[in-house]
Amino acid sequence: MPDSNSILLQAQMTFAGSALKAVTLANGGAALALLAFLGHVIGTDSAVATTTIAEFGLPMKLFAWGTVFGIIATCLSYVAQALYVELPVNNNSWFGSPGGIVRLIALCFVISAMAAFIFGITTSAEALENVSKLEKRSESTGLSSQKQPTELRRLESSELSRSLHCIDLI
Repeated sequence: MPDSNSILLQAQMTFAGSALKAVTLANGGAALALLAFLGHVIGTDSAVATTTIAEFGLPMKLFAWGTVFGIIATCLSYVAQALYVELPVNNNSWFGSPGGIVRLIALCFVISAMAAFIFGITTSAEALENVSKLEKRSESTGLSSQKQPTELRRLESSELSRSLHCIDLI
C-alpha cells in the first residue's frame, strides 16, 4: 500500500502536468482562433481590414509568447524531475537542490504564460472595441465597408487634383 507522501507527490505531479497543459493549450488555442479571425478579415474587401490586422498584432504576440513560455516550462519540469532522480535532495528546503531551482524557474515560466494569456485576452478585447468604433465611424460617413477603397481613392484623387490646381495658380 502506498504511503501518504507518495500519494501527495503523485497528486502534485498530476496537478502540475494539468497546469502546464492548460496554460499552453489556452495560449495556443487563442493564437489559432485569432489567426482564423484575421484570415477571415483579410478575405473581406474592407478598408478596416488593415487597421484590424494592426490592432491584433500585440495580442497575437502575447499568445505566441505564452505558448512558448508554456513549452519552456514543460521542458524545464522534465529537467527538474531528472535532477531530482539523479542528484541527492536536501530535505530542509525544496530550493536546496538543483531540481528545486529548476522547478522554481519553470514555475516563473508558467506564471509568465498565464500573464501573457490574461494580457492577450485584455488587449484582444480592446482591439475589438477599437475596430468596432472604426467600423461604426466609417458607416456613419456613408461609405459601406465594401465600397470604401473605391470611394476613398476617388476622394484622394479629387483632393490631389485640387492640390495640383492650387500649385498651378501659384
